[in-house]
Amino acid sequence: MPAGHATAPAGSGAAFTDAERSAMELALAEAGRGVRGANPLVGAVVLGPDGAVRAVGHHRGAGTPHAEAAALAAARATPAQVRDIRQALKILNQASLRGGDGVEEDILFHRAIARAANNPVYDDFFEFLERYTRNQLSISRRNCELAGWLSDITMEHEAIYEAIAAHDPAAARQAAHAHMSNAMARLQRIQAH
Repeated sequence: MPAGHATAPAGSGAAFTDAERSAMELALAEAGRGVRGANPLVGAVVLGPDGAVRAVGHHRGAGTPHAEAAALAAARATPAQVRDIRQALKILNQASLRGGDGVEEDILFHRAIARAANNPVYDDFFEFLERYTRNQLSISRRNCELAGWLSDITMEHEAIYEAIAAHDPAAARQAAHAHMSNAMARLQRIQAH
């Protein structure tokens, strides 16, 4: 084997440089820093052309894009965007009080936050997610209503809005992450029954 190369998995036909092997080991270690959950942990290392490490990171857990969108909205939202988020929350709460499923209204609320991040990547990402989460959100909201958890969800949404309106990115990130973590926990409780 040529100097500077490590062995690859048997039968793969690939060989790795020492820098690549070290990067994979570093990525594996970085993955261990992530939040454990239903999905596998992910770590990543970016190498430059010279083999030097340029960046290291890991997946921070479920709900991270929502939490970061909320943090950006808290930092960047215009007064009009804060009003749009408040209006979307009001419409969502009214739908819940009327006995509607609140799916479209919930999507509207989270979309208003994504738009207030003032980053088109978040807006596009949430538009993409809507296609895949609408049905799941419908089932989830219906089950949460039966379990009596809609008031918890309402309080979580209010906390996100309040942090954004206060222009407090750390609080917005924490509130949105708590909301997504709680949503995952609620889904797990529903699936367990």
